[in-house]
Amino acid sequence: MKPGWLKLFRRLGAVAAGLVPLLLLMFATEQKSQAYTDPGTGLMIWQSLVAGAVGVAFYSRKILAWFRPKKDKNKDAAASVKPQADNRPE
Repeated sequence: MKPGWLKLFRRLGAVAAGLVPLLLLMFATEQKSQAYTDPGTGLMIWQSLVAGAVGVAFYSRKILAWFRPKKDKNKDAAASVKPQADNRPE
């Protein structure tokens, strides 16, 4: 059985392998823009990115729990119960 972190890195690698060609294609098809950008727009974009990063950091436990294998609760409960010694008089 593969460790959970190995599965996580394989999934992230597959996502990155799909995004890299898409980003390269976007940069390869550069066109001149005829639009005006308000000076406050850049700050708003940065604020959104930072808020997203803080949100991901806050919920990282729950997000990473999706990639971790589930534990069998019955197996853990049975393993934690120790057998009692028989102390009855003979």
